[in-house]
Amino acid sequence: MGKEDQFRRRLVGLLGKLDPLAGNNDDEVLHAARAASAMLRGADLRLTDLGVAVDGEGRLLDSGKLLDAARALKAERDSLAIENAHLKRQTANGEANGFAAQLWQSTGTVSNKTTRWLLDLEAQGLVSLRGKEPDFSRNCAGWRGSLTSPQQTWLQDITERAVAQTGMTPPA
Repeated sequence: MGKEDQFRRRLVGLLGKLDPLAGNNDDEVLHAARAASAMLRGADLRLTDLGVAVDGEGRLLDSGKLLDAARALKAERDSLAIENAHLKRQTANGEANGFAAQLWQSTGTVSNKTTRWLLDLEAQGLVSLRGKEPDFSRNCAGWRGSLTSPQQTWLQDITERAVAQTGMTPPA
């Protein structure tokens, strides 16, 4: 084992002791923090320079697994981007008119995905929820069960306005 690998393993072991769920007492945590700080200072490094993935036991994670997970997430993102573009084209062509209304017909149950979608659009600055709409949407995002008829109408109006403003279709 090379010096660099020994350094990394020792540092990762020390950083693992800083985990509040590891059950170490305050003296052990303080000692580990001081030792890790001294090691970093001696190597002219900062915590942000490490880029080390560590599991809950303080062991280095297999970078191959991390890369595989990143590739899977990228593939999912790309697939969703294609689907999103397809839905935007449908909306632009008038094929998806009334989609928001379809979400609320029959059941009257809250679509948490839709209310989270609304909140995401607001966070991105794509729509502006007015007055009490942000609080209402946040409450609906965590709601379990059916909305009253006036609540359904209100949420449907907010959703339809967001669809009209963005040209995007909420998730089903």
